Amino acid sequence: MQANGEGARKLIEGGDGFFGTPAWGPDGRHLAYIKYRYNSGMPWIRSRLEILDISSGQTNDLLETSELGSTVAWAPDGRLIYSLGEPSPNQNDSNLWALPLDSAGHVKGPATRLTHGPGLADLVSVTLDGKRLAFFRRTIEPDVYVTDIEANGSKVSPPRRLTLDERADFPYAWTPDSKSIIFVSDRNGAYDIFKQRLEDSEPELLVRSQENKSVARLSPDEKSILYIVTPTPETSTSNPSRLMRAPLAGGPPQMVVTAAGIGNQQCARLPATICIFTVIEPGIERFFTFDPDKGMGHEVSKAAIKSLNKFEFNWSLSPDGQMLARTGKSEDQKEPAIRLFLLQDETERTIAVPGWAGISSLDWAADSKSIWMTGYASSGTKTLVNVRVAGRIRPMLEEKTMTMGWAIPSPDGKHLALWKASGSSNVWMLENF
Repeated sequence: MQANGEGARKLIEGGDGFFGTPAWGPDGRHLAYIKYRYNSGMPWIRSRLEILDISSGQTNDLLETSELGSTVAWAPDGRLIYSLGEPSPNQNDSNLWALPLDSAGHVKGPATRLTHGPGLADLVSVTLDGKRLAFFRRTIEPDVYVTDIEANGSKVSPPRRLTLDERADFPYAWTPDSKSIIFVSDRNGAYDIFKQRLEDSEPELLVRSQENKSVARLSPDEKSILYIVTPTPETSTSNPSRLMRAPLAGGPPQMVVTAAGIGNQQCARLPATICIFTVIEPGIERFFTFDPDKGMGHEVSKAAIKSLNKFEFNWSLSPDGQMLARTGKSEDQKEPAIRLFLLQDETERTIAVPGWAGISSLDWAADSKSIWMTGYASSGTKTLVNVRVAGRIRPMLEEKTMTMGWAIPSPDGKHLALWKASGSSNVWMLENF
């Protein structure tokens, strides 16, 4: 559009994806940007660095990978600055690279690395004279914390840190006796599966391989660990995700289901036997049942989530196997809500949860009568909330300084395993880069 807001015209459509913030080229006739699209495999969002010729509408694809950061900057000398994630074992870090381009936006040489450092580097800007570059770097370290549920469920104790390493740790389940937490960690490079007793300072390795493993939960009989193996971004097309099973007591893993884009999985507890996994496809998340021993079941088509552009993909299966809790919006679409889907008759009802900007996680309580929700405010504060199926909403734990994720209840209903992350956020500057 013109500077006065008139003469607006469409330059390019996103299709089944969306765009990052564009950067003008030095000639004022080209735009550089990151384009995101939904993927049929994992990772379920891929990104591509593109150049758009404003006059012709033609695009030039420069780089496609899930490791791209969210912003780009175009220096006066023609170099395009972007952020790129590091390979394992430094997969939680990213650094800046510069790609030389000609006046038409075509690559004229190899990319060169500009920074070396831990943490995520992004939000790049360059001064008009091209002599200084500023960027944002953030380090984050998720760890497993434990809190006790007290006073008949009306409050929780201050969380205490369980994992003491300096890598990323995420809890997903408890052992049947409620004495150990099952979590994934990248302390060995790839994400492996561990368990750690509440009174111990070191974990026990359960499943290890060179592939990344996630969403480690238990089968209905609580004798097996079920987990997802995700392919690398480069092999996600030829190698779909695999839902695996390994004995909790130890033994070789076996494949249960293979499918492109498996995003989550969870089983009820005996006497219920239902297990569900989801497949993330462009614009939709589909639900399927499975048997840990026999494999694929049937699709629960009415439970599908069709608003992935709003990131409403969180869900949890109740331990009694009767309900799915999913994130959504209230009927007036103004506030976040929990959508309860009853599997027996495939009906649905909504519990409005006002007071938060959104919901970042949902996990059922051990008795299937309430849900542990992590709500976030526009200020960045996150709050662990207990939401009864009957509708009562009770804030339990507020976190203002750290990032806080999901909370997994122990089978006896006495504890919660949650993850919180500390780190640092700084603005850095390069000169004569």
